[in-house]
Amino acid sequence: MSVRPIVVISQVPPPTHGSTLITKILLEIFAELGEWPVLVDRRFSRQIGDVGAFSARKIFAAPGLVLRLLLVVLRRPDMCVFFCTNRSLSFIVDVVLGELLRLFRVPTVNYVHTRGYSALAARGRVWRFLVTRLLGGATTTVCLGAGLVSDISPFVAAGSITVIKNTAEAPPTDRGGPSARSHRLPFQSTGGKGRRRLRRDGDRCL
Repeated sequence: MSVRPIVVISQVPPPTHGSTLITKILLEIFAELGEWPVLVDRRFSRQIGDVGAFSARKIFAAPGLVLRLLLVVLRRPDMCVFFCTNRSLSFIVDVVLGELLRLFRVPTVNYVHTRGYSALAARGRVWRFLVTRLLGGATTTVCLGAGLVSDISPFVAAGSITVIKNTAEAPPTDRGGPSARSHRLPFQSTGGKGRRRLRRDGDRCL
């Protein structure tokens, strides 16, 4: 097992949706590779209806999230996989988390799964600065689909974006009967190289 942990900032089910499922798979892959994954669980949403919705509970939960990340980065993690968000409140919290990662010089892979960063930056200079700080702090940014690249490219270093497909092709089936092959998940695993592949620009990071 690794001497230093790999931090994953995200959330596992519940609620059950794309990002929480991918997080669960990623944690399992790291464990299978003999790594030491440590989840800093957002805990903001308990059900699908909570996603993106404003609530006082989320405001009170934010300091606890920052503190939990601080306790982890004090262990000097080897790297971090950061599932970024762009809802206004969650984004502000993400900026604070990103600054902690910068302060402790934790190599970070940002995982972007939705559009909205350019819209945030268009609100004004302060918002643009914050978007640049969050996205520009990563060594590599993983986009869930090529359509997201234009939304984040003004804020990240050239050549630091890796795209994974948000669709999966169904395997061919025999006309004489149902296919015995299973469908493949639309998600790229870290593979045998583990963290070295995650940290290397241009590789498939997730």
